Amino acid sequence: MEISGKTRLFGLIGSPVEHSKSPAMYNYCFDKWKLDYKYLAFDVDKNQTADAIQAFRTFQMMGANITMPCKQEVLKYLDEISPAARLVGACNTIVNHDGVLTGYITDGEGYIENLRHEGVEVKGKKITLLGAGGVSSAIQAQALLDGAREIAVFNKKDAFWEQAVAKAAEYQKAFPSQKITVYDMDDTEKLAAEIRTSDILSNATRVGMHPLENISIITDHSLFRKELVVTDVVYEPEKTKLLQDAEAAGCKTVGGLGMLIYQGAAAAKLYTGLDMPVAEVKEKLTSYYEERHHLETENQELKQKRHQISEQISSDQQTLVDVTRLISDFERQIDLYTMESQQRSEKKEETASRHSELESLKAEA
Repeated sequence: MEISGKTRLFGLIGSPVEHSKSPAMYNYCFDKWKLDYKYLAFDVDKNQTADAIQAFRTFQMMGANITMPCKQEVLKYLDEISPAARLVGACNTIVNHDGVLTGYITDGEGYIENLRHEGVEVKGKKITLLGAGGVSSAIQAQALLDGAREIAVFNKKDAFWEQAVAKAAEYQKAFPSQKITVYDMDDTEKLAAEIRTSDILSNATRVGMHPLENISIITDHSLFRKELVVTDVVYEPEKTKLLQDAEAAGCKTVGGLGMLIYQGAAAAKLYTGLDMPVAEVKEKLTSYYEERHHLETENQELKQKRHQISEQISSDQQTLVDVTRLISDFERQIDLYTMESQQRSEKKEETASRHSELESLKAEA
């Protein structure tokens, strides 16, 4: 649908967002539902969250999805928070109810539904979870609600550490028959030990996302055994290095695209009351990803060709410079030879003239 004076705005708030498929997903649905809505992505860092929410109010936006690193920070600026979002301590969806901004969390629901769609259940399972941010907290809560036996959370001892420990203690109190523990990500021996006894390993950090797409937290590939299910919340690239390494070792892997769609479907329900056509959207986004990947591959090939041509031109130019220098040197040598030859000829003529004069003088004598 075309933008009009009545078009209402939705958006994605976080950073980085240029890779996001959310605009394509929601705008496809809005067009399909014939709603005069548009969805844009706004690159907002954590320290800009307050300004972003003020802008949300000023522009009377209808709703927004919140991604890293703003999921927890945004709670400070909302009017109401759903019980689930309050429990998790993070928000990934804001709905504007006649000027009242309410925060919700659908990440955990999306994560579990994505696993379930791939034939993986968390009930009775042990999960090792990398990261302790907002999306991790949501996954922890939903996994415990769905009967996970144990969760081992690994995070660096950074700004999230104390909050992660406190949140785990809160969850442990709420789910006394299950176990949740937070460990230091830098304790590689403990990390390896927990992964070896886990059913599911999941990355809930930015590692694997641009510009970290060639990095994986797990560098010891011997930890990838065939019985281990390896998942990632990152969906761009579709297969992170973690998933590539795990798949190469024979593990079942589950990417983040499905989680994006299922959490998005829950958010769309909050926005519009309508059910997202999940299968259709997944097909569209997969097609979009494949086309984009194809274009990126072509673009990379063109860059390589341009680089090769540039190098060839540079080489040809250098060759031309070398040839020009040789020609110039040769011309100078010719000029020098010509000049020396001319000097020898003049000297010879001068000698011959003197000899002739001498002979004439002898004859006269």
